Amino acid sequence: MPQPPNKILVGVDFSEQAENVARFALVLAHGLGAQVTILHAWHPLADFLDPQGYRERVAPRLQRQLDKLVELLGDAVPVQGVLEEGPAAQAIVRFAERWRYDLIVIGTSGMGRAERLLLGTVADRVIRTSPVPVLTVPPARP
Repeated sequence: MPQPPNKILVGVDFSEQAENVARFALVLAHGLGAQVTILHAWHPLADFLDPQGYRERVAPRLQRQLDKLVELLGDAVPVQGVLEEGPAAQAIVRFAERWRYDLIVIGTSGMGRAERLLLGTVADRVIRTSPVPVLTVPPARP
């Protein structure tokens, strides 16, 4: 019989929905006595001429956003924030495998069916490639 998750990884993109997804994961973690890691993956595609300079400009801003989100979530359960470099779906799955997370929680987008068919979503790619169970959280209803 499977054990309840002890380590929960939450993939966020700093969209409006990211806070809702993180809060959902915290409620789940609180009930299970699990720890939570909030992960934001970023891919430095913008500056091929000066990739290090790009990292130096962007990474601190992303870290501040991540720290703000972690602080906003409170301290009901242990939460840490992590920045990972790379395409989002790959970075989330790689991190979950490397650090042996029991569950990935990720939001689904509000895209329509045609957009999803053409573009796909990070959640779709995580679901298809992760050996770790994935729980998706739909956008909040207005």
